Amino acid sequence: LFGNISITTPALTTLLEREIPVTFHSHGGWFRGMAHGLGHRNVEVRTAQYRMSFDPEACLRFARDLVAAKIANQRTILRRNWRGEADERQAALNRLAAARKSTGGAAEVTELLGLEGDAAATYFRAFATLIKTPAAEDELAPFRFEARNRRPPADPVNALLSLAYAMLTRHWTVALASVGLDPYRGFFHAPRYGRPSLALDLMEPFR
Repeated sequence: LFGNISITTPALTTLLEREIPVTFHSHGGWFRGMAHGLGHRNVEVRTAQYRMSFDPEACLRFARDLVAAKIANQRTILRRNWRGEADERQAALNRLAAARKSTGGAAEVTELLGLEGDAAATYFRAFATLIKTPAAEDELAPFRFEARNRRPPADPVNALLSLAYAMLTRHWTVALASVGLDPYRGFFHAPRYGRPSLALDLMEPFR
């Protein structure tokens, strides 16, 4: 449900009985929360998740795989959709390949965050080359991209990216809760009040 939308109690009750979650979003798509039924009853799933989340080595192994997968996917997107100069393309691909390789040797999560940040900077510097350039005289062309920005996004491309990320967070939060995991206890993103850390972890390769 987006914005100021209401749902009747009988409809909501029926959805809860059928284990169909109802998610609530702002007009702009920001994920605010969800209503769901009793959910998964196996507490041992969450117990195992919490146990792993307090094991730094297990978290690091998990985080390495996440970041490596994210960088690999960024590289694939650039390789398949590049519209710019060939030399610049190869340079960007080489930087992403090196960043991905480096994830395997990261000794701590903060080092991984640095590698992820460098790869993201490389990816978004090249992002404009993935979009067909609008006519120069068309000042209202919606798909101009200069840099990633958010809170609030300053242009239509960034608005679409932010909306897609919000929807992806929603999908992962619902999926994790439905199988008995706690979306708020992650292994890569640090726990913080109101942050669905595990959902943010698992959405990384899809960003």
